[in-house]
Amino acid sequence: MATTIVTKSGSGAPTASDLVAGELAVDLTNGRLYTENSGGTVLELGLNPNGNVNVTGSVTADGLTISSTGEVVSTISSTSASGARGAKLRLNVASTGGDDPAGTIEFTYGTGYTVAGSIAMTHTNPAMKFLTGTTERMRLDANGNVGIGTASVSAPLHIKSSTANAISVQENGSATTGTGQVSRFISTTSDVTDVFDSNGYYRIGNSTNPVTGAGFSERMRIPSSGGIDITNGSVAISGDNYVYSYSGGSSGQVRSGMKLEGSTNTLEFYTNSVERIRIDANGRVTMPYQPAFYATPSSAQTGLLANDSAVTIAMGTEIFDVGSNFASSTFTAPVTGKYQLNLSLYMTTVDTGASYVLVGIVTSNRSYINIVSPKYASDPAYLTQNISTLADMDAGDTAYVYYQQSGGAAQTAVQDDTRGSFFQGYLVA
Repeated sequence: MATTIVTKSGSGAPTASDLVAGELAVDLTNGRLYTENSGGTVLELGLNPNGNVNVTGSVTADGLTISSTGEVVSTISSTSASGARGAKLRLNVASTGGDDPAGTIEFTYGTGYTVAGSIAMTHTNPAMKFLTGTTERMRLDANGNVGIGTASVSAPLHIKSSTANAISVQENGSATTGTGQVSRFISTTSDVTDVFDSNGYYRIGNSTNPVTGAGFSERMRIPSSGGIDITNGSVAISGDNYVYSYSGGSSGQVRSGMKLEGSTNTLEFYTNSVERIRIDANGRVTMPYQPAFYATPSSAQTGLLANDSAVTIAMGTEIFDVGSNFASSTFTAPVTGKYQLNLSLYMTTVDTGASYVLVGIVTSNRSYINIVSPKYASDPAYLTQNISTLADMDAGDTAYVYYQQSGGAAQTAVQDDTRGSFFQGYLVA
């Protein structure tokens, strides 16, 4: 059946007698559009001078509905191998006061499915909520604080988890199969504002599966007492003001590092779990394991040769030997460095007939000597010769003391008086 649309115009809205069913009328005064239905009722279509359409009630089109309450629903359907599927976008701006949603963006899918996701804005307590299903997962409150897993946001970033996996960050690979390297923060309690486990540790490490936590290898822990422990042979900072490293064994065992001792205001340095250096509250530095030795003759050494030959002076008594580097009258450098060496020989009955009398320190790199020509009026009953030098020594180099006399009688003796005869040394740098 062919239909002819008749358009009328006039000033003001038309009445029922001005139209028949299906005719259009334009109000030339205000630009509104009208028609009449089959029951004889005049309907305003609402075209205003600005070109907008005003509708009282609901508007429905394919895939889109705008309700009289302002709710906008867009529905998209598709068919896949598993059957018909649908997706829905719902915009709802409504509030009944209190903490009811002031605005909601809702995403649903499938017939009979629960809400798949939504974003809600609250009314009297302004916040933006992010939900999956009907459960709130994240919140942005009025102060800009973000809460994940909690509606009671108490920090700029507040994360709460019901599982041991508070935070999981995957660098690459598959999140479910663990084919990539995964880094995770671990907590065995429910709230990341209190993440310490039953042993008082907040543990961080790698896992082969960030979903289940399988294959977790701890790399760092924060004790509840404070500080940081980094395991597996790395560095650690513990709650007792320790900074240390260790390779195996108990993670609480100090292997190498430093300790800040609050009770005595000292700074202590450790290697192999032993204190090596200490700086006290007054700035004094002690190094109890710095290589050092002090040796003296265990008996007098008499009748020293006078044929210009070097005679090793026996230093058989050790006053101290830090590091056990002195043996058989010889010091062996444990490490390469600069060593302060001191020698004093207390001699008696030195013969004036000698051309010279020499005492020296022999090291692997060079020798150091003190030489005199004993041309006195008579044989001196007592004579002391001293050497003090800063020697460069490589690890494994040796140092010992010798006496050498040219001419005269073989009558000189080195006495074992510890006040005048000694050989000393220590590592300076």
